Amino acid sequence: MPSEARPQHVQAQVAALMQRGRLAARAGQRARARRYFAAVLELDPAHKEAWLARADVVDDAREAMAHLAQVLALDPGDQQARERLREQRRPAGNLPAADVALPTAIALTQPPVPRPLLAVPDPAGRRAGLGIWTAVGLLAAVLVLALVLWSDTPNTVLAALLPSPTPTVTPTPTPTATPRPTFTPTPTSTPTSTPTPTSTPTPTPTPTAKPTKVPPDKSESEKWIEIDLSEQRLYAHEGQTTVLKARVSTGTWQYPTVKGRFKIYAKYRATRMTGPGYDLPNVPWTMFFYGGYAIHGTYWHNNFGTPMSHGCVNMKTPEARWLYNWAPKGTLVVVHK
Repeated sequence: MPSEARPQHVQAQVAALMQRGRLAARAGQRARARRYFAAVLELDPAHKEAWLARADVVDDAREAMAHLAQVLALDPGDQQARERLREQRRPAGNLPAADVALPTAIALTQPPVPRPLLAVPDPAGRRAGLGIWTAVGLLAAVLVLALVLWSDTPNTVLAALLPSPTPTVTPTPTPTATPRPTFTPTPTSTPTSTPTPTSTPTPTPTPTAKPTKVPPDKSESEKWIEIDLSEQRLYAHEGQTTVLKARVSTGTWQYPTVKGRFKIYAKYRATRMTGPGYDLPNVPWTMFFYGGYAIHGTYWHNNFGTPMSHGCVNMKTPEARWLYNWAPKGTLVVVHK
């Protein structure tokens, strides 16, 4: 969807996030600026200015080149992105074209692989060596002939003086030049036991209607969580008693939140979440309930009540902390419209 076709409140949110990101970048707060631009791309993945701005604040040259390549994929005629991509490649050591996913219109030249120099025999040295051995052979022949003529046992003399067969010299194989292997970039990863949510999972659970009473497999006092996508609300229940009601932000139309019945299977006080256009460290009070879908605290926006995420359920951080401490693993999560 073109940016101008999005709802006005989303355009206003995008503009505010871009402004905060630029201010953070000017102040030298690169990590904070990256988070703001990532939030913009979560709302509008085709936002060229956000891709360009994020390329300025990432620490890895290959990642910056990938962001600039994304701009060219959106607009192949963007000369600013093309020129900056050329500038990025020079300090990066003129990496091969395979290192970054670029559009086919960009031509990058791979540097030639130097060939090792091979040893070449010296003809003059060979001629000198042959001359010496020829003289030695003639001298030995003269000595043998003299001994045969003056000895009573020429066969014994010949057997004693004739040299043993010369061993055959096996030539040393010429080393073959081995081409330098092409460098393949490895994404930088932080060793952690936390799962990385998938960017575009395809859920298959069966949708459920909005519950009006305790689920049939739950007791009148058991804890369970209800998420209403239409109202953008989360409810924490103990049987039929509601103990928490909170505004949330669920998935956008591009990355909808799954619907169905699930159970919390993993909990982390803080974890890193990555996906297309975002990389968010230390996401607090995270509870995974299906694949990469989770309920968690949110520090990068305050627009609760409006779909904002890639499928997760964004909560205010204090409310997410309360829910994290209240709900154990195995707690039922019911998501519906």
